[in-house]
Amino acid sequence: MRGQVQLLVLIQLLIGFQIGETMYRTIGEFDRFEVEYSALGDFSKLRITKYNRTTPVINGTYDIAVDLDDSYELGVTCARSALGNNQYNTIPLKLSSMPVCQFFKTYAYDYQYMYLNKSNFPQVPREGMCPFPKGTYWIKNVALDASALPPVLPDGYYRCYLDVCSLPERTQLLRQAYYARIYKELIKY
Repeated sequence: MRGQVQLLVLIQLLIGFQIGETMYRTIGEFDRFEVEYSALGDFSKLRITKYNRTTPVINGTYDIAVDLDDSYELGVTCARSALGNNQYNTIPLKLSSMPVCQFFKTYAYDYQYMYLNKSNFPQVPREGMCPFPKGTYWIKNVALDASALPPVLPDGYYRCYLDVCSLPERTQLLRQAYYARIYKELIKY
């Protein structure tokens, strides 16, 4: 009898956790974009604007002056501010720094759906792309896709740096800062 009660309690807990997982959806919104340093090209025409007066999106054009190959390293690091008061603490959400060709082979194919038909970026095959060609690129109405974020990410304000360095001396050539707000919204059935 006691074993049956424990089993019923366990089943109720598991069902409750499943329901709780789906009661909220994660929402991410861009706040602003800054180019802190660039020796790779001109990124001054990228902006965060509002699409339909409600959704923040990235729009604009930029120029990359060199072909990005394995003589460059690319990585993303993030920090969180719980209150939005610019007191950011580094968190373990990152894309580790690695040579550009390896970075594209590891991440680009799986995440290119975010900018398909919204930019003139080259299509990246599963085996990756090397080098990433220099040129002028445009991006239009790309919103932050929260489905790509871990569901356990706490609410707050986030700053993620995209860094590009030259190898082997690791001289920084580009630093872009992306600021966003992540929050959860109750799903109404």
